[in-house]
Amino acid sequence: MELIYLPVRARGETLRFMLHHSGIPFTDSVVSDLAAAKPSAPMRRFPTLVVGSGEVLFESGAIARFIGVQTGLYPVNEDAVKAAMTDAVFEVAQALMGLNPVVNVFSGARFEAEKAAMFEKFEKELPLLENILGQKNFFADDAKPLMGDFHVFHLLDLVTTLEPEYLSKNHSGLHSFYRRMPGASEGLRAYLAVRPRVGDTGTGESFIRNHAKENSYDNYNL
Repeated sequence: MELIYLPVRARGETLRFMLHHSGIPFTDSVVSDLAAAKPSAPMRRFPTLVVGSGEVLFESGAIARFIGVQTGLYPVNEDAVKAAMTDAVFEVAQALMGLNPVVNVFSGARFEAEKAAMFEKFEKELPLLENILGQKNFFADDAKPLMGDFHVFHLLDLVTTLEPEYLSKNHSGLHSFYRRMPGASEGLRAYLAVRPRVGDTGTGESFIRNHAKENSYDNYNL
């Protein structure tokens, strides 16, 4: 398989998390010339996933579900209730992915305004998400992370990149979940150690390229 995406931590990052967690061999192709690459994408946007048959899959949610079915992270054939729950959690995180461009693209006054708008949303949505998690280790299967867990981890990773103490001060349950995830996945932990560093990802004058500090996951094996 070949995953094709931009040099940002956005719609392709959860897919990378899932693939590395599952140990599936894949090529992680980074688009350097967007205008030249667009004709290869069915909807002229990325990510896309080229599978063994040569078919080009598109839209990040559809790709996540495809990977999930192949790896058991979206167990529609084994446990329909868990599949529906992890899908629902995935969709909650997906609805908050307006944070992707805040971290990776925007700068200046636009950055400040969009960041404030997203954190206003978090004040309403994250307590509800935390209630769903409750006392469980993960959202749909207490014993192991599934598709939705990886998407929530990506969301919380962006939140922490912007405001390192926000979760610990406001959402202790989600903070514990965020710290738990790398310890629950050897593949995720290995990827986090080698992925492109802050300053090498993002665009132009974006926050992640110019102002962010890299998170340390060394002690997140809780």
